[in-house]
Amino acid sequence: MELLGHTPGIAYNRRMKQGLLAALVFVASTTAAQNVDRNPDSTPRSADWPIVLIVPFPPGGSAERVGKLLGTALEDAMKRPVVARNIPSGAGVDALSAVVIPAPGEIRLGYATNTQIVPGILTSRPATYNPSEDFEWIGIVGTFGNAVVLGPNERTTTFDQWLKALPDRPRPIRIGAGAPGSMTMLAAQFLASTLGGRADIVSYSAADIGYATLRKGEVDVLIDGLPNALEEAPRVGGRIVAVTSKDRAAVLPEVPAFGERWPGEDYSVFIGLVVSRRETEAIRSRLKSGWYGVNRAGLARSELTRIGVSYLGLDLDAAPAYMEREFLRHAKLMTRFAPLH
Repeated sequence: MELLGHTPGIAYNRRMKQGLLAALVFVASTTAAQNVDRNPDSTPRSADWPIVLIVPFPPGGSAERVGKLLGTALEDAMKRPVVARNIPSGAGVDALSAVVIPAPGEIRLGYATNTQIVPGILTSRPATYNPSEDFEWIGIVGTFGNAVVLGPNERTTTFDQWLKALPDRPRPIRIGAGAPGSMTMLAAQFLASTLGGRADIVSYSAADIGYATLRKGEVDVLIDGLPNALEEAPRVGGRIVAVTSKDRAAVLPEVPAFGERWPGEDYSVFIGLVVSRRETEAIRSRLKSGWYGVNRAGLARSELTRIGVSYLGLDLDAAPAYMEREFLRHAKLMTRFAPLH
């Protein structure tokens, strides 16, 4: 757990300051890269090997909850086992790194989000992959906002009441959020900025750590992915009073969204499926067919909606352009909350 201070921004290094330019260069190369295979491995590979869905971040968070549902839906569509495997290290970067080079004896499908891709490219611990050149984007599953979870010691019952009561507090509030550059952290930084800097942001490396600090009263409010917060917030006596997305979540129609109170503000995470461009065409075709079956049959739509995901169901043709737009949006947010020092 790391205390980041009570300023609305984080002192990223100077490489982060060039993030938006890097994003623009990336997008300019994306269209051409989508049509290029990068040195495919000549080692014989079988489309009948076991399929592993590589899920970023530690077990117990939103990625794992969404990944389990996707794995089950892919199993139903492909009529073969799909095993989910968490690779939690490197703030999500290592998970996609494990997908880039095809692994012996298994087929790896990557669970990809803006939270792992954009910070991994633009911050001081850069990813070793290019999200367009190294991966084929099979589809975009959907998006989810982050939940604003009040701790058990907070007495107000609505988001508006909580915001109105903050100026009377004797000390700055403490906001728990994920790693620098993540959408939970960017939402926390935005919230801190609306409070005129009267907030300390505490970074946690895993959601269970965040909920432990919330239960103990070490933070006043926690920002966590909605799929995980729906399960974990009640366990610690927490209450979801807002979501950080543009619109309300279908699963919580009574809970306001950031975009309602602050038009244009949206701190959502997208969920994509990727496969290495070094995989054989037969394997890539089988995975694309699997996602097509999930999407067209609506095998995961209702279950994902139930845990707070806004289903999009974009296929191969639309996924790259969507990813480009989200990459730029996330990069702009990171630049916005990273003042030059």
